[in-house]
Amino acid sequence: MAGRSSSHPHAVKTVTVGDTAYPAAGVQVVLFHDGDVYLQLRPFPLGWEIPGGHLDEGEELQEGAKREAEEETGCEIAIDALVGVYSWQGLRTACDVLYTGHIVSGTPRRSIEAIRHGYFSTDSLPRTLFPWFQERIADAVAVRQERVTAPIHREQRIGMGHVLAFGIVWLLRPLDLLLHRSASSRYHT
Repeated sequence: MAGRSSSHPHAVKTVTVGDTAYPAAGVQVVLFHDGDVYLQLRPFPLGWEIPGGHLDEGEELQEGAKREAEEETGCEIAIDALVGVYSWQGLRTACDVLYTGHIVSGTPRRSIEAIRHGYFSTDSLPRTLFPWFQERIADAVAVRQERVTAPIHREQRIGMGHVLAFGIVWLLRPLDLLLHRSASSRYHT
C-alpha cells in the first residue's frame, strides 16, 4: 500500500488486491450499531451516503478513513476491518477503499456535510441512497459476518444514466412520503 499519483487532485495511495494495484483517493467507513448502518444525508448533491472523503497528503488509508468519519459525525470512530477496493467505470478514475467501523464515543451531530443522519436496517435502506453504496454496504455486511474474505475488489459502473435515474428517485420522493414507503431509521435527526 504505497505510491502517489500526480494525475489526481487528491492524495492517492496504491492498494493491491490479489495481483492488481489500484490507485485509491477516496476512503469510506460503514459504521455499524446493533446490526444497523449509519447513514448521513449529504446536502449537495443531495443523497444519503456513508461517511468518507479524500486522503490528505501523506495520510495512510485507514488513518484517512477514520479522520473523515470523525469529521463528518463528530464522534470518535474505531476502524474494524478492511472490506475492499471499489473502482469506477464512467464518472471517476481513482478508486475508493472501504472499511467497517463503529462509534466508540460521542453522539452523531449534523454538519455541513451531513444535514441529517440515522441508523438504518440493511433491509430498509432509503431509496435516495446514492446507488453505488448499496453494493458497498452489502459487502461490508458480508465481510462482517465472515461470508466473504476481504479485501475484495468491485468495479462499479456509474454513468449519466445512473445520475438521471437517481434524480428521478428524488422527484418521486413526495409520492413516497404520501404513501408512507420511506425507509425508517433509528436515532434519526
